[in-house]
Amino acid sequence: MKFLRHVWLARPSWNEAISGAFLWGLAMPLFVAADYYLWRQSLPPGAMRIAAIYAMGAALAAPFSIWCARILSPKGGTAAFAAVFVSLCLGTIGFTAGFFGLDFWLYFSQWHAATFSKVWAIQFIFTFGSAVYQFLVSGLRLYVPFGIVGLLLASLLASRRITR
Repeated sequence: MKFLRHVWLARPSWNEAISGAFLWGLAMPLFVAADYYLWRQSLPPGAMRIAAIYAMGAALAAPFSIWCARILSPKGGTAAFAAVFVSLCLGTIGFTAGFFGLDFWLYFSQWHAATFSKVWAIQFIFTFGSAVYQFLVSGLRLYVPFGIVGLLLASLLASRRITR
């Protein structure tokens, strides 16, 4: 019961959740676009779709990651920085990979079997899984180098606000 109370009290306020989601969700597509311009000098044809996927993943990851960091490190300090860094990193990657997988699945679903059949479930799992794998192989590199710098700065700022 004490742990559940700790989890409940660790949640971010609506103000923190919305502002964190907005700022982190805005930063990630900008970092990805900066990476494209740095290495390729142009954006790909589906740049807006890619930006939307990265923005939605980051926007959902921010409040969840702040909540996880507060659960892991309630007292603040360097442990809070590490907790924010790890949870924001993994949360952003996880949510963005999930959105990438859904986008991939929506494209290929037109060739899938009838909805909720056994074959459909197998096709869904393998399509979604292969999309997440492709994101981990080719999508993560778009976060480097700007996303890492942004992650460090965001972790530093958020870790200062861990204690209430």
